[in-house]
Amino acid sequence: MAQRLLDVLARQLDERLAAAAVAAGQMDERERQRIALAVETVDALDPAVVARRLPSRTPVLLTCGTADPRVPCPATTTLAAALRRAHATGPGRVVVTGVAHDLTDPANPEGLAPAASDALRLLLRQGRQ
Repeated sequence: MAQRLLDVLARQLDERLAAAAVAAGQMDERERQRIALAVETVDALDPAVVARRLPSRTPVLLTCGTADPRVPCPATTTLAAALRRAHATGPGRVVVTGVAHDLTDPANPEGLAPAASDALRLLLRQGRQ
C-alpha cells in the first residue's frame, strides 16, 4: 500500500454503502462493526513510516499503474519519498503505463501486464548487482 489504509478506503468507499447493506439486510450491524474494527487495526500501519525504517540498501520496487483508479500514481509520492530517505535500492517507484491495480492490462486481465513483468525483471536485475 502506498498510503494509510483508511485514507485509501475513504477515497474508494462511501459509508452510505455499508449503511445501505445493513438496511437491505445484506449485512448486519455487528458485521459492519467487525469490519470497521479490522480496518482500524490495519490502519495503524503507515506505509511511509514502515518504509523509513527499512534497512539501508533494501531492494524495493514500488509500482503505480496509469490505469489504476484505486491508487493513482500521485498517491504513491509520499511512500516513494520515504523509500528514498531510507536509502532503498532497486528501481524504486516505476510508473507502469496502462496497468491496473492488480498489475494486469485491463484489455487482457488474465495475466500480468507486460509493463509489470518488465518492472519485476528490473528489480531482479538490479538486485543481482
